[in-house]
Amino acid sequence: ALEKFGSVPMSELANPAASAEQFWRPLRQALPDVERRLGIVAGGLYRGAAWVGCMGHYVGTFERDWLGLPATRGVVAVRFAEGHEVRDGKIARSYLFVDFLDLMRQTGYWPIAPSLGREMQWLSPRTHDGVLLTPQDETASRRSHEFIIRLHSGIDASEGRPLSREVMDDIEVEDARHFHPNFLWYGAAGIGTTRGIKGFDDYHGHPFQAAFPDRGSRDTTHFIRISDGHYAITGGWGYLQATHSGQDFLGLPATGKHVLMRVMDFYRCDDATICENWVPFDIPHVLMQLGVD
Repeated sequence: ALEKFGSVPMSELANPAASAEQFWRPLRQALPDVERRLGIVAGGLYRGAAWVGCMGHYVGTFERDWLGLPATRGVVAVRFAEGHEVRDGKIARSYLFVDFLDLMRQTGYWPIAPSLGREMQWLSPRTHDGVLLTPQDETASRRSHEFIIRLHSGIDASEGRPLSREVMDDIEVEDARHFHPNFLWYGAAGIGTTRGIKGFDDYHGHPFQAAFPDRGSRDTTHFIRISDGHYAITGGWGYLQATHSGQDFLGLPATGKHVLMRVMDFYRCDDATICENWVPFDIPHVLMQLGVD
């Protein structure tokens, strides 16, 4: 099994032994009473392969130093997300995101500018039905898939356009079509959680677009794009790419550097809109590309 970690300082690990040595064993040593708390588990087919996406927290007592972070002897909730390709009943390839920046926040170390959104533990789905272990309604799965395709098509249509007030208004109108008025957007540490379209646009959407006005996407870098009932999951390894030519993203001045971004999206939909969106995003990887270790 190949494991790719969308989580600096982890990297690509080519076999289970390397994964055990560099990630799983240190995790168990750092949090000896660790529990795997799942918020979402969903499956589907993408490009002829079976995929399963998972999202949740590793919860336990931080008893031993990990990755240079001193143990607190208190409880931590380590945010994770995964995309697994399954062949013949076994995991063949995995993409893992672990929010180490959020672990730094919980231990009292914050290395970058304050987040615009609210830093908090990610909530489980409001409907408490995200762990899907039985077949879901095909009509609901198809509808969720269509929501996500329309959303991504709208984002793609705005790529490369100068961020004028007119463009910003167009984006807000497009967002309003897709999202529930009270939808919750759970951003990775460094960005934070927001509420509603205005909260998303004010605290992430517009600052991100201003910092990366030429943002673009490459569909070939999607590793997962599935829908399962009212849930949908997408993920890209370098899917988003852009030049950092605007100010203030993560508190940084423009660097002019071109970056590739590792990101996943977990969506909960109702019959007409997207209600919640969790976004694992390897912020330390972006920072390294911008010259910040």
